[in-house]
Amino acid sequence: MAYNPTSAYLGHLRRVVTGLADFKGRSSRTEFLAFLIVVVAIQSMALVLAELTARRLLLDEYSQYLQLTLLTFAIPLFARRLHDQNRSGWLALILPAFLGLKLYGQILLDAQLLPTAQLGFPFNVAGMILGLAFWVLVVWPGTNGANRFGQDPRLDLVANPS
Repeated sequence: MAYNPTSAYLGHLRRVVTGLADFKGRSSRTEFLAFLIVVVAIQSMALVLAELTARRLLLDEYSQYLQLTLLTFAIPLFARRLHDQNRSGWLALILPAFLGLKLYGQILLDAQLLPTAQLGFPFNVAGMILGLAFWVLVVWPGTNGANRFGQDPRLDLVANPS
């Protein structure tokens, strides 16, 4: 059977939507990219709606909470990405730690407990290290063929495009 990129992309989108709470199996880098595109589209639509309804200030006030909510759905997907690399899904706790540090620093700054953003230095450094580790693990290639978490998702989409 020949590789059909259109059906492969639809398969990735289907897996993103149906696997929001699924920690089992493996996910490819393309699936993670499809998820990020969906998240950016949702945030862009929220921004456009806020502009059209003149509620821009409301969106600015709650944008980090919207981002946190949307990226919470990335945790199972990140665990499946780690499974694709034959790593434990428990490493996916990097993402909530990164988001928590980012949110905590923002709350301290908003509550004016930090006179300047530079005093949030420990949070910024820890957040940058966790963010870098997150992106390295996201783009790291998966293992070829089957591993202890299942079949290779790239081969799965070629064999079962629907």
